Amino acid sequence: MKKLLTVIVVFAGLGLGFSQAQSTGDWMFGAGLDVFKTDNEELFDKTQLGLEANYFLVRNFALTAGLDIWSQGPTYIVLGTRFYPINPVFIKFRGLIGDEAELALGMGYAKSLNRNWRAEVGGDYFFNQGELAIRVGIAYVLR
Repeated sequence: MKKLLTVIVVFAGLGLGFSQAQSTGDWMFGAGLDVFKTDNEELFDKTQLGLEANYFLVRNFALTAGLDIWSQGPTYIVLGTRFYPINPVFIKFRGLIGDEAELALGMGYAKSLNRNWRAEVGGDYFFNQGELAIRVGIAYVLR
């Protein structure tokens, strides 16, 4: 079920159109909210908010730093990477540092709204928890 949900999200996102590419040296600041997580017992049972900054070392690879704020759990410092194998699809790997460490591997899609703003949707798999989350967000690319 988890794999099927990830595939559906990715392919639904691919039908939205093409995103404008970022360049080497660009910064991207974003915020996202987990709208679904497999360990939720009820809708909006708990929330997870992510705030992050990405710095593009090259056009398709960025370093990530930020915070993940969980309503039922710790706040994590996030360090990771983002790779765009085929723009606008990205793969992200994040380490979450807090009371307990966590690793997350995810995939997503970024849809340009204009030159600087983009909407994002993606999924993350949390290795230690064994849970899948679906996150939607918005990002601003500083050129």
